Amino acid sequence: MLSSWSSGILVMPIGGSSFSAMDTLLMFLEASAFPLLFLVLLGLFAWRYRRAVAHGMSRRRRTSENSNPVPCKPAPGEWPAGRARLRLQPIAPSVALLSSAASAQLAQAQHTGLLVRLAFAAAGITHMALTSGVLWWSSAGSFPADQRGVMALLALAPGLLVLGAFLTRRTRTRIAMALAFILLGYGALVLFGDPLRDLRVVWAFVPLMVIFPLAGLLFLLVRQLRPLLVALMALVVFLISGVALVLLLGVDDIQPLQTGRPWLLCLGLVYPVLGVLILMRLLRRRKKRLPIVLLAVMALAGILTDLLFTPEFPLGPILVGLPVNVLQVYLVWLAFKFFIWLGERRFLPAQVLHFHLCWLFLTLCFGLIAANTGNDLRPAVTTWALISAAFASYAIVLHVALRCQWSARRKEGGKRLLLLRVFSDPAKRSQLLDMLDDTWWRCGRIDLIVGTDLALRTLSARMLESFLLRRTDREFLKSGEQVERRIAALGSGLEGDLHYPVNELYCYADAWPYAVSRLAPESDMVLMDLRGFNRDRLGCTFELSVLLDTVTLRRIVLVTDSTTDMGALEETVEAAWNGLANNSPNAGDESPLLNTLAFTGNKGMDSSVLALAVFSAAWEAEGRG
Repeated sequence: MLSSWSSGILVMPIGGSSFSAMDTLLMFLEASAFPLLFLVLLGLFAWRYRRAVAHGMSRRRRTSENSNPVPCKPAPGEWPAGRARLRLQPIAPSVALLSSAASAQLAQAQHTGLLVRLAFAAAGITHMALTSGVLWWSSAGSFPADQRGVMALLALAPGLLVLGAFLTRRTRTRIAMALAFILLGYGALVLFGDPLRDLRVVWAFVPLMVIFPLAGLLFLLVRQLRPLLVALMALVVFLISGVALVLLLGVDDIQPLQTGRPWLLCLGLVYPVLGVLILMRLLRRRKKRLPIVLLAVMALAGILTDLLFTPEFPLGPILVGLPVNVLQVYLVWLAFKFFIWLGERRFLPAQVLHFHLCWLFLTLCFGLIAANTGNDLRPAVTTWALISAAFASYAIVLHVALRCQWSARRKEGGKRLLLLRVFSDPAKRSQLLDMLDDTWWRCGRIDLIVGTDLALRTLSARMLESFLLRRTDREFLKSGEQVERRIAALGSGLEGDLHYPVNELYCYADAWPYAVSRLAPESDMVLMDLRGFNRDRLGCTFELSVLLDTVTLRRIVLVTDSTTDMGALEETVEAAWNGLANNSPNAGDESPLLNTLAFTGNKGMDSSVLALAVFSAAWEAEGRG
C-alpha cells in the first residue's frame, strides 16, 4: 500500500473534494526529489569531468620519444605565379543545387528519421493504451465508471509529454499535441458524461495523475542526462530488483533495528559511501585477494556473532553492514557493465536508453497508483504483473521495429564527417550536433577531437567507466602510434537507433595536430564551426592550413555567424593559401572558392541549410551528369 498521504489522496476524489495547494506541492517535491538530486550530482560531475578533460588536453609527453610529426604537411614551396587567389564564398544551399546522389541520400536520411519516430510513437502509444487499461481495470471496485474514465484519460498526458520530447523539437507541434489532447478529452466528457461534473473530477485527479508523474519527467527529460544514463539505469534496475525481492520474501518478516540508537542511522548513511569508495579502490587495484578476504571475514564474524551470542548490542549487523554495502555497490557496477556491453553491441544506444528510462518512471508511478486503488493487497500482485507487461510490450514493439530497420540497412557503408570547431560556447556546439541528428547522423559518422565544450555531450560509456575509476589519462592519445591505432578502431557501423556513431578522440596538446592531419584527408567532408573565431584561435589557424593542404575545397564547409571575426578569417585563409603545398589537391584549382555558411540564429532555417550544405559537400563528385 502507499503511505498514508497517498491513501488519503486516492479517497479524496470520491467525496468530490480536491487537493489543497500544500498537497500538490508535497506530491511534486516527493516525486521530483530523486531526479532533482541526480541533476545536482550531474552538475557536479560535469564540472569535475570538464576539469579532467581540460587537464588532459593541456598535457604533453614528458620525453621526445615517439614524437608526433604532422603527416601530409609538406614544407610550402614557392608561390606559383599563375595560382589564383582563394575567395570566401557565402553559400545559400537549395535542393535544386544538390547532385542526384546527394538528394537521394538526404531523402533516405529523412525517411529513416521518420521511420524511427514512428517506431517511438508506436511503442509509446502501446504503453499509454495498456497502462490506461490497467488503471481502468484496477479501479473497478473503488470508483464509478466516469471517474475511472477520467483516470484513464489523464494517464495519457505524461506519455504525450514524453512523445513530444522525443518526436519533435518544434514548440508549435508540441502545443498542437497538447491542444488536441485537451479537445479530445473534453469531447469524450461531453459524449459520455456530465461535462461540468466530470470537469470537477478532472480537477481532483490532476495532481495525482498528471502533476505527480510530470514532477519527475521534467528532470528526466533533460537532454544532458544521456551520457550518464548507463549509470542511472544500473542504479534504478538494482533498486527495483531489491524492492521486488523484499516484497517476495515478505515485508512483515523484516524486523527493524532498535530505534533508540540515533548513531545507527548515521552509520546507515556512512556505510553506502564507504561501500562506493572501497569498491572503487578495489577495482583500481591489481591485487584484490586480501581486501576481499578481509571483507568476507568481517561479514562471517558478524553472522557468527548473531548466531552464537545473540547480543543486545547490534554488533553483528554493524560488522555485516559494510561488506553488504560493498557487495550491493558491486552489483550496481555489474549492471553498469552489462548496459555498457549492450550499448557496444548496438542493442541499447543512448537515445533508446533515455526513452526506456522515461517510460520506466511512468510505469512505476502508475503502478503505484493502480496497485493501491483497492483495499486488498492480493490484487496488487496482479496489477503489478499487468503494469510490468505493459512496459514489456512497449519495449518489444520498439526494439522489433528498430531492429527490422537496422537489419535492412546494417550493411550500408556510412560516410565520414570531420567536425572541427572553436572550443567555446558548449550550447552552440551541442545545438550543431542536434541539427545533424535526423540528417547526417542517419547516413554517416562524425569524428571529432574532444574539447571541454562537447566533453559531456560526447561522453562514451567507456570513458565514463575510466573517469569513475580515475583512469581518464589512459583514454588520452599521447603519440602518433596511439593516434593511428585509435583511428583504425573508430566505429563506423549503424547503431541500434539507426544513427551512425560519434567518434571522440581525446588527445594530449602535442597529439591533436597529428590526429587532425590524419583524419582530414580521409573524411568525405569537413565541417568547421568558426563561430567565435578571432586572431587568438591558433588551433583553428593550424586546422585551416591543414584543410587547404589536404582536402578538396568543395568538401569543406565553414560555419560562421555574427561572432566570427571575418577580417581575421580572411587573413588566416589567405596566409594558409599563400603557403599551400605544391602537392595539395587544391594547387591546380583555377577558381578556388571556400564555402562559408552564415547562421542566422533561426534554428529551423539553419538546420535546413546546414543539411543541404553537408550533403552537397559529401556527395559533390557523385551523381552529376
